[in-house]
Amino acid sequence: MILLGIFRVRWRLLSLLMVGISALWTFGLMGYFSVPLTMATMAVLPILIGLGIDYSIQFHNRYQEELTRSKSVGDAIINSMSRILPTVSIALLATMIGFITLYISEVPMIRDFGMMLAVGIVLSYVAGLFLLHSIVYLGDRRVPIKRLSEAALKASGRIERVLSRIAKLAVSNTLPIFLIALVFAIAGGVVDHWLPTNTDYEELMPQDIVELIELRELREIVGSGGEIRFMIEADDVTSPAVLGWLKEYQDEALALHPELISVSSPASLVSEATGGVIPAEQQIEGILANTPPLYLNQVLSSDHRMASVSFGIKYISLEETHDLLQLMKDNAQPPTGVHISPVGSLAFGASMMDAMVGTRFTMNLICLGAVLVVLLVVYRRFGSTIFTIISAGAVIAWSSLDMYLIGIPLSPLTAVMGV
Repeated sequence: MILLGIFRVRWRLLSLLMVGISALWTFGLMGYFSVPLTMATMAVLPILIGLGIDYSIQFHNRYQEELTRSKSVGDAIINSMSRILPTVSIALLATMIGFITLYISEVPMIRDFGMMLAVGIVLSYVAGLFLLHSIVYLGDRRVPIKRLSEAALKASGRIERVLSRIAKLAVSNTLPIFLIALVFAIAGGVVDHWLPTNTDYEELMPQDIVELIELRELREIVGSGGEIRFMIEADDVTSPAVLGWLKEYQDEALALHPELISVSSPASLVSEATGGVIPAEQQIEGILANTPPLYLNQVLSSDHRMASVSFGIKYISLEETHDLLQLMKDNAQPPTGVHISPVGSLAFGASMMDAMVGTRFTMNLICLGAVLVVLLVVYRRFGSTIFTIISAGAVIAWSSLDMYLIGIPLSPLTAVMGV
């Protein structure tokens, strides 16, 4: 609709075709290289559409401008490409480097997101540069240049009048606009730390799908939302000292955290057989020897150097799970020679979510820093370059302010799209 209403030139919808082709190329490469379709890589498409159509519109608009002062369609395309190519190429390089910095993330899906965006914008650039100009040349080469020039002047006149008014307004009100932008940026930076975080995958799904409804019904029946697990390592995890500490630790955890509803561990097996106490070493060995391997192997390794402690847990978000795991690990205080660490799918998911959402500010700084280095290498002028980076940082801060005012929480998707 915007292209139809504002960009009133010949082949006005050609930019949409270019971005559609580049998107197909990008997702085709994702399939070829077995890049999984995740919540993060799904965000590639809207960003790719926005950036890709920008390249195509810039190339197309420059061609229209060159038509008004060229003798042929071929000359207009050559002049257009030679004059706009350096500027757009620098923008492409800076954007691509910014996305590639995401590859330093610990989360595989973030690395895939950054790499596919970098590849996608290059493909969008190639489609706009070569394919768009080729189609335009084939379509316009038989049309009289005078007719094309008059149409280009008429189309560009409308756009230029609007942009001219906006430019005059900005120039005549430089200080107020700068102060307003600065205030909004500072406000965005402040409220960014207040943004709520939504790490509940179920809330990011359509709420009326059958699978989700049945999952919640099953959870109501079972009374559990999964398990959080800890791995205990020691020279002998079945010694009375280790089992005594473990029983005290798990009993205290059940009492302190209402989210926990049950526990399974070697200490549980032994204490249930002795009425709630940890007996002497010889009796422990007898109890474990008489325990069916099906149950024993779930909580104890064959060499008795590792044990598993599993807590049944109510359904909570991954952010709450991460905080709970960290708190339980900090409160463990194991004896000398005993090590405890969270393991399992919930622990992995919680740590991954923290790496995605919790490192958002750091990743933004790294991306901006990488773009700054690229622009400094190209322009060799710190003054003009730093203002470009400040503007980009301000936009990130404004988006945080928008999210806060509208009430949009941070999620894995919004966290990565902020880059």
